[in-house]
Amino acid sequence: MDKIALFYGGNSPENEISILTALKVYEEMKKNGNEPLLVYIDFDNRFYSGKSLDDVKNYQNKKGFKKIKINRKNDRNYISFINKKKSFDYAYILGHGINIEDGTLSSFFEMMNIPYLYDDLYNVSLLQDKSLSKKVFEKMGINTINGVTIFRHEFNQFKSKNIRLNYPLIVKPSRLGSSIGVEMVSREKDLKKAVFEAFKYDETVIIEECISSKVEYNIALVGYQNKLFVSSLEKVNDENRILDFFSKYDYSKNNTKRIINPQMDIEIEKEIESTAKYLFEKLNLCGIYRFDFIHDLGENKVYLNEVNVLPGSLAYYLFESKDLKFIDLILIDINLKKKKYLERNKRQREYEPNFIKDFDISKVIK
Repeated sequence: MDKIALFYGGNSPENEISILTALKVYEEMKKNGNEPLLVYIDFDNRFYSGKSLDDVKNYQNKKGFKKIKINRKNDRNYISFINKKKSFDYAYILGHGINIEDGTLSSFFEMMNIPYLYDDLYNVSLLQDKSLSKKVFEKMGINTINGVTIFRHEFNQFKSKNIRLNYPLIVKPSRLGSSIGVEMVSREKDLKKAVFEAFKYDETVIIEECISSKVEYNIALVGYQNKLFVSSLEKVNDENRILDFFSKYDYSKNNTKRIINPQMDIEIEKEIESTAKYLFEKLNLCGIYRFDFIHDLGENKVYLNEVNVLPGSLAYYLFESKDLKFIDLILIDINLKKKKYLERNKRQREYEPNFIKDFDISKVIK
């Protein structure tokens, strides 16, 4: 198998969630006989590697972490220490949140000509931005929750009374996940403060109506082109509340708020699965994506809430119930993204090469 380097962390509020995802993938790959390299990116976008990265307890003070550089020379990729270097074939991106999950890191690798395992920049940047992706979903005929988008430069003129939505409302940063910066607002007088808090995490904030009588469902897909595997469906919330940060990452059997393969209306289940597959295929997505839906019990209507570009722990728990082991999910994801990278790399880079040598710049129209 190719030598894989796992890149994770990043300058994002979801930095620590990235660590957990990467270490779970690392352990599964090691048990399978693979030896991936761990490459952690801190909040200052510095790269680190070393043996001590495999222990989550060392991240608070970076105990034993070795600062490295990423290089490419003679068609080989390296992480370089002071007096030695290690090569790798592909960079496998496992970071959550803005500044990494949104395509920032894959763009860096693109500029460095370093082979990387990630979906296209256009897909991930679109789906990371909830405000923009909602507009696309609506154009595709997919139901989305009624809401408005506010930009940071508009905040000084922001007036809660001008928001023509029905309370309670959900306020959330547009490009973050993990319920960070998300707040439910029941009264008009509390809205501006919630918007102010959300702007601490992003330059764009979404305000949406909160559906009081609802059930939330998640489903994940892994695939590319004509190969597509659908996970089990999971019920994650059936209360008038926000699924908080800790509930989102509690995959234990003790978490009674998460039910895989729940008893539910078969037509609702079919609609959720068909909507996720439709979007996956129409956007030509590649890899593992998780789709989060809300079922409005009062209206008996299904809404697509958001799409997760890189779900926590790769949503392995949703695939295991369909007899797809975590390591097999990882290897499928790697191979599909490798295929897409190789296809992407076949694009012709030049058009009419060297035409500039005979070009008379004095004839350029000003």
